[in-house]
Amino acid sequence: MTRRAFIRGALLLVIGALMPTAHGATWRRITCPASIPHESMRAPKAPQGWQAFVGGPAHLQRLDLYLGPPDQLRWIRPQDGPRGKGASTELWPDLKKERMQSAMPDRSIWLACVYGRQGSTILGRRLDDDVSACRATYRQRGQDQFDMDFQCKR
Repeated sequence: MTRRAFIRGALLLVIGALMPTAHGATWRRITCPASIPHESMRAPKAPQGWQAFVGGPAHLQRLDLYLGPPDQLRWIRPQDGPRGKGASTELWPDLKKERMQSAMPDRSIWLACVYGRQGSTILGRRLDDDVSACRATYRQRGQDQFDMDFQCKR
């Protein structure tokens, strides 16, 4: 078997694992806002003698999943998925297992839409409790700007 045939076969297995199953599991797209407008952002309260300012709009930089709300910092590490021309994929293939292994009382899965170069702003959204797997595909559109496709299945 050639290396090319092996890679092609491996990709087909991965793609097959991500396709809807005969049991009716279908992928559902969830879209983060592409940016947070400047006027929607608030500067933090500054120490005495200082003034806080907010820069321009914050653009979406990445997607993360958390076990519980993002402020609890229980990040779920994704697996690397297939890479193509200008695109990369991250996979969270077994979120049910993540929930079961957690000793914490809050076992909800949250999507974190992370904005700004330093990831300083996050919009969080709790996912449905029956979500079993998710995937995120990134394509760079320009400097510090990406097109992202995030999908989950039940």
